[in-house]
Amino acid sequence: MNRVTHTIRRAAGGCSHFARVTVSRDNETVVASDDDVSPEWIKACDAGVQYALNELGSTSAVRVIEIQGTVADTRSDTLFAASAIAAFRVLGDSRHSERFIDSKWEVVTMES
Repeated sequence: MNRVTHTIRRAAGGCSHFARVTVSRDNETVVASDDDVSPEWIKACDAGVQYALNELGSTSAVRVIEIQGTVADTRSDTLFAASAIAAFRVLGDSRHSERFIDSKWEVVTMES
């Protein structure tokens, strides 16, 4: 599997949350030409991918190739979590998941 998309689309903490991030292990470039993709969103997604790589001790090349969100429902923490989970999945790890904790999305390790 060289490409994975992870979506967070839930109500939590009295608000709607949405982020859909696609990552790839191929040499594709970031799809960031859309005016709706802010530098802050790209930075949050890149940080999520780097988090997954660091947690796994991986040196694989994983790139964010698509970011989807909405002005009203997408925050940096949602994008971070979605991109981290996508990166974990593309690297073959299914032990991690997102959780809404203390008013923000975080990445947690699931017990086996």
